[in-house]
Amino acid sequence: MPDRDKKLDEIYKLVRSNNKMLRRMKRNAFLGTILKIVLYAILLGVPVYLYFTIFQPILAEVLNAYTQIQATGAQMQDVGNQIQGVTDAIPLNELQGLLNVIPGVDFSGTPQ
Repeated sequence: MPDRDKKLDEIYKLVRSNNKMLRRMKRNAFLGTILKIVLYAILLGVPVYLYFTIFQPILAEVLNAYTQIQATGAQMQDVGNQIQGVTDAIPLNELQGLLNVIPGVDFSGTPQ
């Protein structure tokens, strides 16, 4: 019987040791999962935060400036078309005749 009691005590100690080890492993696995969740939240959250706080206003300004540049280019093209229309409407022969009538100026625009 004493040999059996020793073996039972030894088994009991091993079971308690295994139980402590399993509880530590379970706690470590839980904390590791929490740490991974926090890490992934940071890795996904930081870029989204930076986009909405820093990059989105800058991109909005750049797009607004680009739109204004496009509108200005269209206006310049319209002015160019209007100038072309005016120059097409004036016959060069009549313009040369008008310039020759001005006293003291030849057709090249230099004083005589």
